[in-house]
Amino acid sequence: MIHEELSGKIIGAAMEVLNELKPGARRKLYERALIMELMH
Repeated sequence: MIHEELSGKIIGAAMEVLNELKPGARRKLYERALIMELMH
């Protein structure tokens, strides 16, 4: 159950980042945004 919950949070954070950033943004920007979203 813990893995399902954690996976859901990671996928949700990734989707949030993808929805906010423009397509074609640099990889490092996506990485930093995902880290910030996961820490939030």
